[in-house]
Amino acid sequence: MAEESGKRSGGCLQTVAALIVVVGVLAYCAPKTATEPQTTRYWLENEPTVQAEEVLQQFQTNEVAAEARFKDKVIQIAGTVQMVDAGIGDSANVFVGPAVSRSVTLGMAENQSGAIAKLAAGKEGVFQCTSVQEVLGTVVGLKCLVKP
Repeated sequence: MAEESGKRSGGCLQTVAALIVVVGVLAYCAPKTATEPQTTRYWLENEPTVQAEEVLQQFQTNEVAAEARFKDKVIQIAGTVQMVDAGIGDSANVFVGPAVSRSVTLGMAENQSGAIAKLAAGKEGVFQCTSVQEVLGTVVGLKCLVKP
């Protein structure tokens, strides 16, 4: 009986820990509040372009090296749009890569609604993000723009 109780409390702790991580990620990726300064992103020229499949491969091969290369750096990601999702809050998500299950999830900047509306699954696209990192096993681009 004591062993069964220990198993349940261990499972409960893991669930609570997972929920804390999810809440932290959502808070980190949430849109700015009205009291925080809003910045409009514009397309920056001459930034490196990497295929979505290469980004995924680098994170799969060595996450530490991939984060050193892509995290907190402006990077352009090229690839096939697999899906466009409304996301949580005001920003949409665009899934880019060889398949929906194997794609980079791009969290789009707030000023991109017009450009996002023109995207379609199966079409090629180029996107510019302020950072690319792994969050809970998913490769995510932040504050991304659609190439004009």
